[in-house]
Amino acid sequence: LSKRRFMEEFGIDIHVSIIQHLDEEITHEYIQIVELQEDTIIKLHSTGFAICDEISVRIIAILEELLGSQWDTKGYEEDDEPMIELPIFQEKTR
Repeated sequence: LSKRRFMEEFGIDIHVSIIQHLDEEITHEYIQIVELQEDTIIKLHSTGFAICDEISVRIIAILEELLGSQWDTKGYEEDDEPMIELPIFQEKTR
């Protein structure tokens, strides 16, 4: 999840929202915060993939509570650019 994109689209700080509303054990054990120059990315630790469905449901519940009907009407738009540039993907596209 991109903190910058959530701020642009919904006007909320997804990082603060997750920290405030999820159990500390979940955020510490399963979620990783990556600080980039222009953004903060919230992603799962490798241990978080085993329970990613549960974590996703909890984050969606937080967003529904914070955004209400605004969340329902936004929908999903396909990303035009990748969030992370991995070398394996860069080589395939060259």
